[in-house]
Amino acid sequence: EISFLKAENLRLQGLLSGATSRCTELDTANQILHSQIANLQAENGKLHSALQTSMAKEAAAQNRVILQQSELVDDVQRRERIAALLRSKNSTDLSDLTRKQHSIISDQQQAIAQLTPLAPEAINLREQVKTLQ
Repeated sequence: EISFLKAENLRLQGLLSGATSRCTELDTANQILHSQIANLQAENGKLHSALQTSMAKEAAAQNRVILQQSELVDDVQRRERIAALLRSKNSTDLSDLTRKQHSIISDQQQAIAQLTPLAPEAINLREQVKTLQ
């Protein structure tokens, strides 16, 4: 029975040695996994930071676009107001010019009406001047 126990003891020592070796392998694998997890967490932190930076740049770009659009809208509205004022002024100027033109035509017609009766007398005076020369 002692030899059986010795054999059993050797077998158990072999199993213990194998289990110890396997535990060492598992501890090493566990350490490698922890190291990889730490590396992944660090990389995740870098990616998160890069994402935040990218999002901030995108938001700034969107704000610039919104500001430019607002400035363009303001510029278009300002130009439309100027165009409306110019149209109004042009319309007023055209009305004034039309009134002045009618006034000039009326003055010319009155002058013609006043001078027409004098035409025979002017012709007669011209004839007299010719004969006197």
